[in-house]
Amino acid sequence: MGYLEKSYRDLNPTKTDMYQLTMAQGYFDQGRQEEEATFYMHWRNPPFGGGYTVAAGLEGVVDFLNNFKFDEEKIAYLRTLEKKGERLFSEEFLNYLANSKLNLQVDAVPEGTAMLGQGPALRITGSLVQAQLVESAILNIMNSASIIATRGARIDEAGQGRPFADFSLRRSGTLDAGVSRASYIGGAAFTADVDAARVLGIPPTGTMAHSWIMGFKAAFEGYVEAKKAGIEWISPYYTSDDREFFENNVKQTVDAAWPNVGNSELELIAFKAYLKSMANNSVLLVDTFDPVQGVKNAIRAAIEMNVELDGVRLDSGDLYALSWEAKALLDEARQTHPELFNNTKIFATDGLDEKSIHAMQKRSIEEKGEKLPIQVYGVGTELGNPGPLRGGVYKISASEIIHEDFEANLENGEVKTAIVNQKVVPITKDMVRTMKVAGVDKNDPSLPGPKSSMPGVELNTLRLKDANGKILADVIIDESLRRGDNWRELLQDGIVDTAGNKIDVGEVASAETLLKPIFVRQKDAASKYVYNEHGAPKTKPAYKGGPEVTDLDEIKTYARAQRASLSEEIKRLDDPKPQIILMDPLVLKQRQAIMASMNKPGTDISGSLEIAGGKSPSMAA
Repeated sequence: MGYLEKSYRDLNPTKTDMYQLTMAQGYFDQGRQEEEATFYMHWRNPPFGGGYTVAAGLEGVVDFLNNFKFDEEKIAYLRTLEKKGERLFSEEFLNYLANSKLNLQVDAVPEGTAMLGQGPALRITGSLVQAQLVESAILNIMNSASIIATRGARIDEAGQGRPFADFSLRRSGTLDAGVSRASYIGGAAFTADVDAARVLGIPPTGTMAHSWIMGFKAAFEGYVEAKKAGIEWISPYYTSDDREFFENNVKQTVDAAWPNVGNSELELIAFKAYLKSMANNSVLLVDTFDPVQGVKNAIRAAIEMNVELDGVRLDSGDLYALSWEAKALLDEARQTHPELFNNTKIFATDGLDEKSIHAMQKRSIEEKGEKLPIQVYGVGTELGNPGPLRGGVYKISASEIIHEDFEANLENGEVKTAIVNQKVVPITKDMVRTMKVAGVDKNDPSLPGPKSSMPGVELNTLRLKDANGKILADVIIDESLRRGDNWRELLQDGIVDTAGNKIDVGEVASAETLLKPIFVRQKDAASKYVYNEHGAPKTKPAYKGGPEVTDLDEIKTYARAQRASLSEEIKRLDDPKPQIILMDPLVLKQRQAIMASMNKPGTDISGSLEIAGGKSPSMAA
């Protein structure tokens, strides 16, 4: 495509958050480094109070993925990292990183696409480890580029054809270490940017993301399914040296609560597994399902694992109230286990800035007569990119589950097998859908919280247009359930909102899916770039006799055509009307099944598995 490899400075795999690497070490310890997973990126809300987001940054994503290689210097740096006098990353894990080829299926919308209603703008399928290691840089590239592109589009709309100049350099974010350097000088103690830590000597910090907890759903449901059916459980840990621990962790936790198993048990399993791998870096993220129960599970996990708990992290909800509840629970735990909890800190994140922190501290003094119990703040968006695009997220939507394949013929050398109780057992690997729940909707407890995600094996954005080519709506679909070319069937079933209400989008004349193949996976090789076969922009000389570069005029023309297709109420600058989240009712059914099976103790969870099929994506030959 003529992409300039220096457009995003030093592109390398340590341009990631620390918790991506600590989770990767944990997955490696369990033998799950090749487990399949699907992630997708979308924007929760359009920037500037507008009605749409212009997707941009794909060029930088391609450059980043093309430069993804852990060279000797990066590995040597990671080898030096320690916590509590012990190495953070094992030599076996570092060898795995050094010798791995990036092999991901990447699909994305073309740059210039106007996105509505939280439709997926990018989708990545591949190994759980690799898909997470690329997350942080991809979000940085696409968020920073898209906020500028959207602002540019709004200025272009406001100018009504009059040109404008971009003087944004001194006001924009960057992928180099400058932001971390400045924040450290200003008073920051740590950085989650591993690369900034590497080049500047700033202490890195990070533990886990919500996907760590959600990533255990396949193992959890696999055992529950086997237990209900009375069959042998084929665990995902069969290549782990610590297989017995990880399997017993699942079995004992589920058995102890049977049959009332749900979110709490899933979270406890994930916490104990993390403490097994990261006992010297033990801050647990407690708000994936219910923050208060999450703190209780963190305490229980530390006691059962006999691991000193460094901290609990609150990342959603009323941080002020939750911090006091967390303090009360930790104070009680200190009475009986001071050796485990005397040094436990309460961390808080979730869109914090100086105003929100000051307001909470002031309220604490006024109401409690003492300082707020939050001891460490994580400030991200407002520190590194003070612009208004706050909603770009990257979430896991499906992960691999293993079943015994009763019909397989072991004489066929291509059959996948696992060693179970010293017997070779044929297995089938399928994808099970997962979602972040983040509590429940305050107005309707049957619905997930506002920061919930979408489950899906092949999530895509389906764009509906009228006879004049005007965009009527973007609808979230899962093409493993219904392909985009079956949009007429979708219209007959009825498009729904997150609450299940059918929404009339108008008279639809045509529809198209927005994601295009960018990289495809290959067997025993790195991913292959294929976007040039699927509509990538052409190239032209940067100047007379100069090098070939992407034709940005082509992208600009496409972006203007996109905006021209939007309704006036969406693209107007004054009081725009953003599109609500719309989805295929089959996707809604998945969300409802997950909510019913995971949020109601004692509910039969096999129902979600029956509709959660979807084979693991195969690599190209």
